[in-house]
Amino acid sequence: MAVGQSKGQVEELVQPDIENYESLLDEYTHLTPPAEGEVLQGTILKITSKEVIVDFGYKSEGLVPIEQFQGPTGEVPSRPF
Repeated sequence: MAVGQSKGQVEELVQPDIENYESLLDEYTHLTPPAEGEVLQGTILKITSKEVIVDFGYKSEGLVPIEQFQGPTGEVPSRPF
């Protein structure tokens, strides 16, 4: 306990609730950017001639070069990957 400066009142120091804090961190870990080389799962929104627009569940969509989706002969599958 600590004694308040103003009227000699006793104030109780509140300890942070560690379990609540950890659960809040767990809820927001999806907001951290992916690590280099990390494989993500997403939904393809659009395919253009140069890139694939993918919803990874982040704040904005991702742009992936079309080359990363091309097969050995240069074709881009028309069905889900």
